[in-house]
Amino acid sequence: MESNNKETQQSKRNGRLTVFVAGIAVVVILEAVLILVMPERHQANDELFTAVRNHVETHGQSFVTLGELTDFEWCLAAYFRVPSASPADIEAIIGVPFNRPMDLVGGMVFVRDGEIVYFEIFIDTFLDTSDPRRRFIVQPPTTRAIKLEHNDLFEIGRSESGLYWMTLREQS
Repeated sequence: MESNNKETQQSKRNGRLTVFVAGIAVVVILEAVLILVMPERHQANDELFTAVRNHVETHGQSFVTLGELTDFEWCLAAYFRVPSASPADIEAIIGVPFNRPMDLVGGMVFVRDGEIVYFEIFIDTFLDTSDPRRRFIVQPPTTRAIKLEHNDLFEIGRSESGLYWMTLREQS
């Protein structure tokens, strides 16, 4: 009787372990499929981060317009935060369909002549700080989506911990 109980308990543990391992396998397989189906979700657009880093390394903490940080042509931009901003919020600002990945923390999208010309995702700095792109935070005064223009003034800098940041100070 006692050996039956031990066998039953061992069988339950083995069943739980099997379910746990199967769950992990499903997550890994789904992520692999997403990488194959949506490779742009994993591409590293980091021109804005690089511009902020380079400017701070050269000039220190300073004020700069968004137009000074970009070296491509654009008419307007939108900053958004997830999950409070929806694609419809962004489309209302930029005037074109927005179907880019929004599953991280936020990003900026730049538009010219009715087309998206640049899109950068801002990754949650709390996930993993070993990737330099994850050492960057943008702080507009919103939790949704906001329209940005060339002359919008940002203060940019770097914290003692190495986190680069840009904070919207004045809109044109």
